[in-house]
Amino acid sequence: MAVGKKDQKSTFAAYIFYFLGSLVGLHHFYLGRDFQGFLYLSTLGGYGIGAVGDFFRLGRYVADANEEDEEMALYKLSKKLKKPRFGVERSFYQVLTGTVYSLVACACIDPEWHYAYIANAIVSTVAVSIGVWLAGNYGRQQVDLTYPVRGSILTYAMMAVLSEQPNSFWLAVGAMISAQHNREFRNYGPAQRRRRGFCRRCLTLAFGTLILTSCYAGCAMMNSEVQGASGEKIPLHKAVQNFFSSPAWLEMRQAVKELWQELTKDGWSGFFYKLRDLADVDGENKALRVLDLPSGATDAQIRSKYRKLAKQHHPDVNRGDPKAAAEKFMEISEAYEVLIKLKSVRSSKGHFGDSKFDGQAGRRDNKEHYHDEM
Repeated sequence: MAVGKKDQKSTFAAYIFYFLGSLVGLHHFYLGRDFQGFLYLSTLGGYGIGAVGDFFRLGRYVADANEEDEEMALYKLSKKLKKPRFGVERSFYQVLTGTVYSLVACACIDPEWHYAYIANAIVSTVAVSIGVWLAGNYGRQQVDLTYPVRGSILTYAMMAVLSEQPNSFWLAVGAMISAQHNREFRNYGPAQRRRRGFCRRCLTLAFGTLILTSCYAGCAMMNSEVQGASGEKIPLHKAVQNFFSSPAWLEMRQAVKELWQELTKDGWSGFFYKLRDLADVDGENKALRVLDLPSGATDAQIRSKYRKLAKQHHPDVNRGDPKAAAEKFMEISEAYEVLIKLKSVRSSKGHFGDSKFDGQAGRRDNKEHYHDEM
């Protein structure tokens, strides 16, 4: 029975998502096929092959997500079997994904580490198991994670007994064979999508993406090199360690620490006030910089400096480049306005400044005084 309009998926929208991000599985996430979507995200569209094939299968995926009568009839017919039929394509992807996950994860381990062998044993079996499990859980089939774990551990133990170096490929084969004994049907229709919830799906995807990104970053870190000053090749992870022990980093860390202590010296309220001053939200620091004045400049100093700069940069005086002179003159005038306004406000509130300063006179002076100087 087809789903209601509220939960119905659109073929047109599915193809839009396909063309926008088939290599990262956007169309699968749209259809609620989260396992397959993450699989595509981590393997660039199922190694490109899956994304190409999805162009022709997308109509069936939409019909399956909408639980259309014809598609559900086929599903109910196949469900009469005790377990889903063995699929060569799915098994191939299980082995390939388990192998790739294991190689990437093991590449993050420093071979010079004292416990590298033990870490490789744990990481390789875990990564293989997750890869085989993910590739076995898309669509209307599911596999219990414990079966790939058992298969990978058993295969690792057999290879260790036979005095052979454990191989990611054979670990994936063992995990895939073990997973075949637990193939089951599952539902992933609208009711299941609602039960998972959009926020839960997003958080799960974010967590998985974080782990995936960390693995690829660790792989790049352990297997990349940078060129030193004398031309020698230095492993990237060694270069990063050297950077974090360099004088430049230590000095910067100390400066940040001192800045933090200074900002938080007067509590959180003082912290936000100081942060506001550093951000220069009222433009006072910029205005002082434009007029080349110290922070504690008096009203007389502000007026004197403004008159001097206004006369120096007035467009009538700088006829060689009147446009640049006009821009500079406007910048000086705006800076003067900012300082006069702030002085007036603070004086009226009794914060600081000359209480006898007349803001209105200051604004008149802004408009008229440079004519007196000319």
